[in-house]
Amino acid sequence: MVERLERADPDAASRIDQSNRRRLIRAIEIAAAGRAHSAAHKSLPRYNCLQLGLTWPREILEERIEKRLRDRLANGMIEEVAGLRARGVSDFRLDKLGLEYRYVARYLRGELATLDDLRLQLGIAIRQFGKGQLTWFKRDSRIIWLDPFGDYFQEACERIREWEAAARDV
Repeated sequence: MVERLERADPDAASRIDQSNRRRLIRAIEIAAAGRAHSAAHKSLPRYNCLQLGLTWPREILEERIEKRLRDRLANGMIEEVAGLRARGVSDFRLDKLGLEYRYVARYLRGELATLDDLRLQLGIAIRQFGKGQLTWFKRDSRIIWLDPFGDYFQEACERIREWEAAARDV
């Protein structure tokens, strides 16, 4: 597959993780469709859009994750997953529905011995996932990050007005 991608799109082949089969296949598909990943194609954005971001300090995010997890478990998440399994939803499909479904299914199968194990393992997984998302978004230089401790709604409104005014001037 690497050789095929190198022939079809050398630029993509030089940038892609060659041990990641899924990405190799996708890059080959894109090259075959005539839309090679090149800097020239990425220089002009397809849409003129404003991207605003808002995040909180890690401690606050972790508190919110823990509260959401406690609430989800207290409000029937385990029963929901058990009901889905009883109606024939496979564990493979539950894995694809997200972290909560994946870990609750593991708990119901006995792979996580106690409810505390479920809470601990799922909490760790959610925090890791959130950290990865934030890292991914932080790399996007187009995102304007708002101050979560200021009046971020007002700041967002001002940014939108500025963006609309600039778009009218084009």
